[in-house]
Amino acid sequence: MKKLTTLLSVLLVTTSLTFASETSTEAYSYDATSDFEQLNQIEKYVESSGATLEDLQATNSSLLKDLTLAPDSSAAFAVDELPLGIPAFWWGCVLTLLGVILVYVLTDKDKDQTKKALYGCLVTGGVYLLYIIFWGVVFGRATWLI
Repeated sequence: MKKLTTLLSVLLVTTSLTFASETSTEAYSYDATSDFEQLNQIEKYVESSGATLEDLQATNSSLLKDLTLAPDSSAAFAVDELPLGIPAFWWGCVLTLLGVILVYVLTDKDKDQTKKALYGCLVTGGVYLLYIIFWGVVFGRATWLI
């Protein structure tokens, strides 16, 4: 019965994903040439003159008019540093201790990411423990709980 239920649920999910389609692409269309025209001009100037962005900022260049730059944009690239772009929590949640070790090694011993992977591992352990206790109580096989 379990196999039949699993097979039917897999077929249902596969079928629903097969028929899923997007109805409108208007929300995602934009003109990249007009949006990035100012950045393209800055890039051409920097390539031709060899100047840096700091030089442009120091001279108050007209190219930087109406352009705001974040002082620390390294946070935008933090996702690229994760293994395969998968958040550390999910590495720990899915692969448990192996995921924690992989995050620790692949992120060059980043303590914050390793802590997130450990939280994922603890969540999986907690869910597994609750599962064992629930089925032990339901089927009366957990005499050690009483």
